[in-house]
Amino acid sequence: MIKKRSASLLTMLLIILMISGCATNQATNSTSSETPNPAVNDAKPAAQTPVELLVYGNVNHNASDFDNFFVAPIKKKYPYISMKLIMKDDVKPEELLASGTTPDIIYDSPPGLVNLQDLDMIMELDDYVKKFNVDISQYEPTAIDMVRLYHPSGKLLAIPLYLNFSALFYNKDLFNKFAVPFPKDGMSWDEAIDLARKVTRTSDGVDYRGLDPGVLITVSGQLTLSLANAKTGKAELNTDGWKKAFQFMENLYGIPGNRPDIKQRTNVGVRDSFFKSQNLAMMADWGINSVGQLGELYDKGVIMNWDMASLPYFKDKPGISRKVDAHLLMLSKSSKHKDDAFQVIKELTSKEVETMAAEEGQLPSLTDPAILRNYGKNLPVLKGKNMNVILNYKSAKQFVPTLFDPPTQTAVNTAYNQVYTGQKDINTALREAEEAANKAIAEMKSK
Repeated sequence: MIKKRSASLLTMLLIILMISGCATNQATNSTSSETPNPAVNDAKPAAQTPVELLVYGNVNHNASDFDNFFVAPIKKKYPYISMKLIMKDDVKPEELLASGTTPDIIYDSPPGLVNLQDLDMIMELDDYVKKFNVDISQYEPTAIDMVRLYHPSGKLLAIPLYLNFSALFYNKDLFNKFAVPFPKDGMSWDEAIDLARKVTRTSDGVDYRGLDPGVLITVSGQLTLSLANAKTGKAELNTDGWKKAFQFMENLYGIPGNRPDIKQRTNVGVRDSFFKSQNLAMMADWGINSVGQLGELYDKGVIMNWDMASLPYFKDKPGISRKVDAHLLMLSKSSKHKDDAFQVIKELTSKEVETMAAEEGQLPSLTDPAILRNYGKNLPVLKGKNMNVILNYKSAKQFVPTLFDPPTQTAVNTAYNQVYTGQKDINTALREAEEAANKAIAEMKSK
């Protein structure tokens, strides 16, 4: 164990040292002031000398994606700018800071924003938006509103690059097998549950389940349920909203034959039932994840007969899907090339680049319908599918995030598992979960 740990630490040290070398060898004659002059309009990068920007990423992009969606379009627009990527899986933010490495652009999803802000790693972008004439109204409003929630004064900390969507994916063969009508756009959850009852059965020795909503946050996000109160620093779990979410899950899994083993009640377990076993008729899931997996199957010659409908809604929130999910671009406070880095961010979210990415299956952050209509154009697996799910998508509002959300999410997940397995009733589970979360929060505050 000691030898393995030593080897791991040595590997991490080498990664950090190599990145540090790249960062310190960068040209230093770009604008390096922390706050730009907002009076300068449509400014050009200060230097044409070669500049290498370090992108620190925490999203699921491989080297090919980074080359196609980042490096190539930037090289076309700014030939003097090159980029390198380091993944958060290799070096944590705290380790990056301790090493003295200087990232220029940070690429992360919303949950990472709280920690990055707490570490004082990211810039406020409002002045840069003015300086470089960025039209914020072109971006999906719910994504911009979500980003502003992460700053106490509503400052802009990130620019959304890509979005995600949630949908009800369904296996057309199973509905045909049991002569049940396909799911349709605009269903309520009550209608979806009624449909699930009709396809949940045992046939030819195979148990078929009608519907799985996936993990608990599918529902809580759609209902905009907060985890902790940003002002009081206390957990908010013993509420009517969380009781409604728990009861909904129990009603759905209460359909005879629709309750899987608890080990299958994970994102991976649900997707395996839908894609591999194909004994699940309907699945609520993030679109980017499912389309990606369907694409992988297609490339292997496994052609699944599927389609998608809009995510069913709660009757008090008609037409509303899950909370907004986005890939975000941030400007590092430690960057020595802030103007160049922000110009890169602006170009990556331009209509030309977003259209190219949309054709390859990246959902754009721009609201231009012409770009949205190009989504998945080059993906054979999406040919003939219900693209109205994307064109008419409406995200739920984001609750105010806090540093205390992770331990609170753990507590509420544990609580639902206790309800699911019959160990506790809903009221008891949520009351005790709130107590457990507050204890964990107190421990965080004492450190």
